[in-house]
Amino acid sequence: MRFQFAIARVFAVSMALSFGITDSARAAAPQTYTSFSELRSEVLNIIGGTARRLWLTTEYLTDGEIVTALYVAQYRKVDVRILLGRAKASSYMSRLNYLKNQNIPVFLRPDNFKPKSVSTILSDDKLVEIDGELDFMSKYKKFNLTVAEPAVAQEYAATFGAAAAQQLPASQRPMPLVGKQKTPWPTTDTSPPQPAVKSRLPVVGDRTVREVGVDDGDTYIYTRRAMPRPDGVPIKLPKELKWQQQRPARSHTPSPEPAPITLPQTQPPAARTRAPEFEPPPGNYFDSKNTGAPAQVQPMVGGEDTKLPSDIGTKRSSQLLEDSVQGGE
Repeated sequence: MRFQFAIARVFAVSMALSFGITDSARAAAPQTYTSFSELRSEVLNIIGGTARRLWLTTEYLTDGEIVTALYVAQYRKVDVRILLGRAKASSYMSRLNYLKNQNIPVFLRPDNFKPKSVSTILSDDKLVEIDGELDFMSKYKKFNLTVAEPAVAQEYAATFGAAAAQQLPASQRPMPLVGKQKTPWPTTDTSPPQPAVKSRLPVVGDRTVREVGVDDGDTYIYTRRAMPRPDGVPIKLPKELKWQQQRPARSHTPSPEPAPITLPQTQPPAARTRAPEFEPPPGNYFDSKNTGAPAQVQPMVGGEDTKLPSDIGTKRSSQLLEDSVQGGE
């Protein structure tokens, strides 16, 4: 009998752990994720399972899938509120423009509200604490996700509600550039002025922060330092630029006629001269059977005429004749 009672007690405890009755026991065992993709899947499941409210606090919010899930949750009539850190509340680091275009309430986290974890998600009455930021480029090797106790979740909900009620406007503060400076803070009377916050971005020179309601129409920026704009310095381009003013004068000015192009005189090529016909020298001749040209026969010494062989050309025969004449002398 005692054995059966012990088995029933163990079964009841296991069922309570599986259905989440003992939240303190579940809070003592954090879940570890080895990559941001695994953490993203768990965060998407938490956002998708939220029915009433979803309050999120983080420094970075660069992941597009998580931001899209927040918009879908708001479409399902879920109370979505986001608190971002001051240093990283920018269009790139926190998808600020997308959140505002979707009318998602996003504010700056006050200095007096500092959660223990880097990122916290309050899904209905369950508080989820993450020791990493919701940044898809995060270099953490692992992430730990812990579900806090119900008492801690209630205390966090009260603190978050008071911080969000301040409605500190989250607007991107651009780095001052050389030229006319724009007011980064809103000029509405409903938003209270906030003190200047030093940015972590590397800057050269001094950074000037405008106060709420200050008109900067007469202010010019030189080397990132604010000073009154000097007289005579235009801040707007003229309606008609200088090259546009000179264009009509150029069109009415007659252009000089181009000088005629003279081509260089070229001498016609000389006509090819035909070689003179063969004129045989005086003497005895005979028709050559091989060449068809007459062969010259000079009188030999001694008064005897000697015929040259018929197979010797004209040049060769003349050379032999010269040699024979020189030898006879």
